[in-house]
Amino acid sequence: MTGADRLGLPFRDGRLHLPEGYPIVAWNGRLRPFYRWLGPERLNVVQDDRTRYDQLVAEGFRVRTATEETAFLAVAELDRSRQRTLGLIGAAYSRLRPGGTLMIDGDRGEGIDGILKTVRSIHPVDGCLSKAHGRVLWLTRRESGSSAFDAWQQQLVPSPNAAGFQSVPGLFSADDVDPGSALLARNLPPLRGTGIDLGAGWGWLSHHALTGNPEIHRLTLVDSRHAAIECARMNIKDGRVRFAWADALAYAGEGEVDFVLMNPPFHMTRRPDPGLGRAFIRRAATLLNPNGTLHLVGNRRLAYESSLGACFRSFRTVSEAGGYKVIRATRPRPGP
Repeated sequence: MTGADRLGLPFRDGRLHLPEGYPIVAWNGRLRPFYRWLGPERLNVVQDDRTRYDQLVAEGFRVRTATEETAFLAVAELDRSRQRTLGLIGAAYSRLRPGGTLMIDGDRGEGIDGILKTVRSIHPVDGCLSKAHGRVLWLTRRESGSSAFDAWQQQLVPSPNAAGFQSVPGLFSADDVDPGSALLARNLPPLRGTGIDLGAGWGWLSHHALTGNPEIHRLTLVDSRHAAIECARMNIKDGRVRFAWADALAYAGEGEVDFVLMNPPFHMTRRPDPGLGRAFIRRAATLLNPNGTLHLVGNRRLAYESSLGACFRSFRTVSEAGGYKVIRATRPRPGP
């Protein structure tokens, strides 16, 4: 079974052996044959994404969003963000027992070749194998550890970005306010009642909406990334706010709301996927009351109009600038 998974290659040919002690910890782990072969009793998984978290829990794995436990074998899977990847590698190495093995796995499209070069510049790499357009590499933790790995793991700790808000690498527009969100904020009408920020990130758009609209009674921030929700908690201190760590496309809400704010993603990997934005539109329509309004910003070249027409009785573009368009849609259709 492990032969079907790149992580299993060094075990299959005898270059690596499973440790006598446990646990094995997988950082940014997702369901794959190697982990199923190990079994839930030997593996702990650190996963920040709610969808992947729930998938692993359903398979019986012990999953958490962070850990301080010492591992005998650690795996770090690459993230789309290079900075977050280095943070995960640093955390995995720092929480590995001396003499333990750290495996790093990723596809070439995710940047594994650059990660291999960077790791080699600070620490000896014991081995590297290639398969299926990617690599798995491994190294042994030194007795004294490494200050470089310690520094890398600090990238997982929230810190102020250019806008003065707490953020971490790997979140959407982590370093500053996204221009699309800024355009949407400038074109929001007065808001009142209850609302949802669907895919709220570290919370800037919600913070802006709450600051200028005292008639908002409740605003729920929804995001699939646990780090995003934790940063948003730090950034917004307002009694009207609720936080939901949830897959935005599966979020059922707590009753219909008056408005939804949305700057939907258009890719989950490095490849654009306009279908994501359309799925966000459909989800927003199910969350709104019959007279509710969707306030949406998207890339101007993404064709959301057909989805908007299928889900709402009325919509219009209220602003276009800098490659973005702000759309306001009202009166969701039943059962979109």
